[in-house]
Amino acid sequence: MRVGVLGMLVAAWLRVPLVVAVSTNTTGMAEHYSAARVITTMLPKLGLLLLRSGRARRRMFSGSSALSGEGTLSERLAAHAVLAIQGDARELVMLAGKTVDGYADEELLAKVNVLPAGIDPLPPAPVPAAVRWPETSLRALYVGRYSREKSLPLLLDGVRAARDRGVDLHLTMVGEGHMHEELERRARDLGIADRVTLTGPFPRHELRGIYESADLFVFPSVVDTQAFVLNEAAHAGLPLLVSDGRVNPVVRADESAVVVAHSPEAFAHGFERLCDGRLRDALGAQARQYAAAFTEAGQTAHLESILRRAINRRALTAPSLLHPPEQLAAVRPVRTTDHGREQAGSRSE
Repeated sequence: MRVGVLGMLVAAWLRVPLVVAVSTNTTGMAEHYSAARVITTMLPKLGLLLLRSGRARRRMFSGSSALSGEGTLSERLAAHAVLAIQGDARELVMLAGKTVDGYADEELLAKVNVLPAGIDPLPPAPVPAAVRWPETSLRALYVGRYSREKSLPLLLDGVRAARDRGVDLHLTMVGEGHMHEELERRARDLGIADRVTLTGPFPRHELRGIYESADLFVFPSVVDTQAFVLNEAAHAGLPLLVSDGRVNPVVRADESAVVVAHSPEAFAHGFERLCDGRLRDALGAQARQYAAAFTEAGQTAHLESILRRAINRRALTAPSLLHPPEQLAAVRPVRTTDHGREQAGSRSE
């Protein structure tokens, strides 16, 4: 957030083209925090931008559908602020199609490009000595922050419900965060401390062995905008168990993933379904195939097209210090869908 606001401020100050990549679901995150927390977190960082950018200032202090729409006060304040500060952008890059939902403003919608990030397979690595799975029939893995918006208490409740259904399951959680002790305490209170291990974090280059040691990857968050760990798990051939079917293009219900409702009972049912080894193999193979379609080189090339279009748009309206108009080649407009297909002309998601 700090770096992003600094970039917006510099762009406004120097009057250079701005492309904004939306990598955080600010509205979804706000659901887990108070309105006071949202205000005190965002306003100090945005104050300078509002002072420098007339467009952002006008949008901030005018009404918007976000401000008067549904949701808690925290969510509406966050959504309004995000729409305001992105008003200076020549192009907006969204990592997932679901992120577009909050952009009812036609001016902003016209700038939206849905472009998932490219994630290549992790380098080969052994299973770290600190990761030891007990003898169970089903090994479930979570990798990510231990933070409230990830819905981890709900996941633990799902493990308990699965145990009560007779599922022989162990969950290993790899990460770090402020909820570490709370999650360990909850596992004890639920009577599943012997079925849950919190470990890590590990350097990214050591993660592949951990993924490959598991039977499935579980990700209960519904506020992430792509969740790169889903790509990493898919590259390792793991079937995915999620509640958010729109979070990442590698997630396809009943093809690469089991998509369930956001409840402990639903996750328990998902674990139960994935006790079927043939189903896990089929979903995992398809997940690997989908992940292979989103390479770092390929998605970077799509992003380059968006950046060039932003520069070209600027060149048509004012002299550019970066690229004189006579040196700019025509750039074919690209609107990239969730599944990586290019579309010429207007946005069609």
